[in-house]
Amino acid sequence: MRKLFLVLAILFLFSCGKQKLPTGPTEYVNLVFPDDKATVVTTQVWLDWSNFPGAVFYEVEVWQADSLILVHRETGSSWRVDRFLPPGRYRWRVGASTGGDTVSVLSDVWEFELVQYPYEIT
Repeated sequence: MRKLFLVLAILFLFSCGKQKLPTGPTEYVNLVFPDDKATVVTTQVWLDWSNFPGAVFYEVEVWQADSLILVHRETGSSWRVDRFLPPGRYRWRVGASTGGDTVSVLSDVWEFELVQYPYEIT
């Protein structure tokens, strides 16, 4: 019994070194504008990202604080947010679908601060 345990322990130790750790996705959507942690001074926000090869559509998600407030599907690589966003801090990411109705490739999550004072009254 002792010999069997010793053989199994040796096999276990040598087989552990050959296992590879799982890695994250190697493909993702690249966000372009607004830059991460940017301050945006406007009344209408544009979100831009790089085209992903083979993408059928993109899904844009926008959060304010910890609440998901917008989900929008777009076929191009930019989107002008079509509703009023009050001043504040927002986070966003873009997912790409390469077929079907599900998003399979995601971007990083970036954030921006929206300030709506584009004109100074003097």
